[in-house]
Amino acid sequence: MLLLIGPAFAGSVFLSMSEPTEIDVSGNWVRVFAADGGWHVTNAGGGAYHHAWMSDDLVVDRNSRSQLTDRTNLLDHGMAACPDGTFLHFASASVAAADDTIYGNRYDADFAPLVDAIIEEGSGNGVDMDPPAVCASWIQAVGHMEEIPHVSFALLHVDESLGVIARSVLQQAGEAPGGGMFADDDYLWALGSYDRHWSGLHVTQYDTSLTLLQTWDIDVTPAGMTAYWYQKAEKVDDCFFVAHMMRSDTEDWGAQSGNVYVTAFDADWKVIDQQTITAYPAPKGAFYPWFDRKDDQMLVSYHAEVDGTEFNAAVTLTLDLSGCESTDPVDTGDTGDTGEPVDTGETDDTAETGDTGDTGDTGDTGDTGADTDPATGDPPECGCDTTTTRGPGLLLLPLVALARRRRQAR
Repeated sequence: MLLLIGPAFAGSVFLSMSEPTEIDVSGNWVRVFAADGGWHVTNAGGGAYHHAWMSDDLVVDRNSRSQLTDRTNLLDHGMAACPDGTFLHFASASVAAADDTIYGNRYDADFAPLVDAIIEEGSGNGVDMDPPAVCASWIQAVGHMEEIPHVSFALLHVDESLGVIARSVLQQAGEAPGGGMFADDDYLWALGSYDRHWSGLHVTQYDTSLTLLQTWDIDVTPAGMTAYWYQKAEKVDDCFFVAHMMRSDTEDWGAQSGNVYVTAFDADWKVIDQQTITAYPAPKGAFYPWFDRKDDQMLVSYHAEVDGTEFNAAVTLTLDLSGCESTDPVDTGDTGDTGEPVDTGETDDTAETGDTGDTGDTGDTGDTGADTDPATGDPPECGCDTTTTRGPGLLLLPLVALARRRRQAR
């Protein structure tokens, strides 16, 4: 059963939103990728990962459906479109212990499987749930949390054959589980929570040597709400778009369920618009938000459960990308610091999160995982072509409590 959302209110970036359309694929972790004449749809089901072709009017060709992976023990998934037209797919699994494994796959532009590789298997030094993926002209990598010697956001760099060729630690990054990454030709941005308790959006920016440049702590919620699971991010012109979850603190939500939002930020990560995608009641609701874009149209996909029925769905947003040329944030009545983040000048290549408490459950897997310690070194060139820009969008939520905190690396 689909819950219909009313017409979107006009905002500076998000102009309109369609009614939701159910995507005719089972399972979860549904991800959409723009293509000529339609959309690639990938999703998890039965421990494997699948692909189908969907037309521009969001009708799935059932004859196109195929299984991408031979493995049937996959749990959580990270996807990234590469500049050369291929796609990277990383998935967690539990072999000797919970979340102790990451497998990797590469698909061509039509999602024909090219490579199936073991990134790490049965390792004992990490948390591999929700492995974020990144692919740009200078980096191909998967992220995870490491527990020894301390909790940190680590990247495992891979080559064209998905062999692990280097390891990096992202200094002062947030939580990798339930977080996301985005890279262009010059920078990498890592998104996660302030801490391990879903306290807000923490953004870190790095150059191509993965030196920490700037950090932002951003509260994207109105009073009485919690935001989390910022897994898809994209930069379009001078805007950043982030798909994430949000839910009321007063309702009894189950596990990670809540509602889907897309928030637009200017180049300095000031909120300029926000769109509500779903408005399901507790305790179930939606999860697994994702998006991709064709010009000024954004398709946002998600998984939901309503009245005991599970389904995948998508809505289409219309964007005013001219709003991405402005750096004026929306007026939220907040009088806190909204100034420019400082240039840290930090060159230390290790990260200390400063928090070793219990993590909120941000994935579908167990509580702990594993990590090998592959060779260290400078992040490798991936040998890809120049990057392509992809984007997002969606029901306007009044922002009543935007609080930005400027942080300096130390």
